Amino acid sequence: MVLSIKIKEYQKEYQKKWAILNREKVRASSKRYYWNHREKELLRNSIYKKTHPEVIRRNGNNWNFLHRQFRLDAAKKRYVQKKTHIAAIGRVYHAKNKLKRNAATREWQKKNPERVLALCNRRRAQKMGASGWGYTTEQHIRWRWEMWGGRCYLCGGKAEATDHVFPLSKGGSHFPANLRPICNKCNNFKSNKIPKFDFGEEFDWTKQMRPQEIQGELSP
Repeated sequence: MVLSIKIKEYQKEYQKKWAILNREKVRASSKRYYWNHREKELLRNSIYKKTHPEVIRRNGNNWNFLHRQFRLDAAKKRYVQKKTHIAAIGRVYHAKNKLKRNAATREWQKKNPERVLALCNRRRAQKMGASGWGYTTEQHIRWRWEMWGGRCYLCGGKAEATDHVFPLSKGGSHFPANLRPICNKCNNFKSNKIPKFDFGEEFDWTKQMRPQEIQGELSP
């Protein structure tokens, strides 16, 4: 009895090693068996998925994590090949569910004001052909706000928008170095002016060049 158990264990170990060394043969053999017994295999897989949902979900998540780049590349390739078809399906769905989609969009915008602001700025920079629009992310903008303590870089008030210091309309970029938080009042007054050159004497630009920790503590 003990001898037979040891023999079986040895056989299993040998089969595992053989399968590793002959991976292509095992894969080809599995494919042949699947196509020769396709209906039987589909039924067996269907029953297993219904009886082991947690195992299927865990295995799927593990595979997706280990092959993330492969999945992204495959999705991009599929989108390029079927771009027109995918766009047509999207238009049909949006036309049928217009009210539902609009409500979902408004709800998402309320929950993600920072992302909405970042996406609007990015879209505007893209339309104007500004350099850096494809590089700067929401995290970059978040870091710029943290650098200035969430305060307007001109007056020190509470920031409400992200400003392009060198305006996009005058060739400014969308790189993080050209982005700073600003309040709506200063943003409206600044408009598309270039600081230090167009403001005149009303703004002392040299005092506004540094973050709040250099200027001194700002009251909330």
